[in-house]
Amino acid sequence: MTIALGAMGGIILATLAFGAVKSPKEPEKPLEISPTAALVGAAKVELLAPTGLIRVDGQDPKGDEFIESLKERFKLRVLAVYADPNEYRDFVAGLSKGQGSLIPRLALISVPTRMDKKSYDPKAVIKEKKRYREWFSLAINTRPLAWLFGRKANSKLKDKLGLNVGFEYQTGQETGRFDEKDRSLSFSVLATMSLYGAKSDFIVAASTLNLADKLIFLSWVEPVASVATLPQALAKARSVSLAWLGEVATKNGQPLKPIDDEE
Repeated sequence: MTIALGAMGGIILATLAFGAVKSPKEPEKPLEISPTAALVGAAKVELLAPTGLIRVDGQDPKGDEFIESLKERFKLRVLAVYADPNEYRDFVAGLSKGQGSLIPRLALISVPTRMDKKSYDPKAVIKEKKRYREWFSLAINTRPLAWLFGRKANSKLKDKLGLNVGFEYQTGQETGRFDEKDRSLSFSVLATMSLYGAKSDFIVAASTLNLADKLIFLSWVEPVASVATLPQALAKARSVSLAWLGEVATKNGQPLKPIDDEE
């Protein structure tokens, strides 16, 4: 998948890259952290933790430095990170020492840095969703395309992170669009990545959500322990991420609705 292309691809790329290398130097500006809300341009986005996870950004300086670095590396602003705090702390500590670490369960709310100046009316939202559908349809069309796009994504990661993480993704029922509402579109990806020798298989369930005149992105990372547990991991990633998506939309006063057939 050419994950470096397109806004949705950028979100997944940065999600997969999260914590993959040692933190850069201390950022010049402190992180803008709020426990309940964030501004995207003039739009206020109410933040909400998904079921079973709590907010962890702001709790570990090394993790926060990496989050801040995403603005330059991937043109991405992370509004909130959620995880089990113990798993998150161990993950960041291991990576900061260059130790092999398995990717834990994570959830992120993020926006491209350019989103502050962007504005989407209802027609523009429909157009963007169509663009995402077409792009992902191409990315999962055949195994040769998946292999090619995976190599390009890994090259992008290596360039931005200074580390070859061996990223690749699989075609099949685990990878593709699994839900669409009037103002949201959701895809999942079955991917593999190695961090300092520790190979992780995981599902990323990512959604774009229209709030006010902005598009924000919600990403859920679900580890896959083995082939036998893949169906359960896929079901959890999709169901929990959709529940979270709906809760965030409702908290922001814009509950999701089925797609109008005329659209």
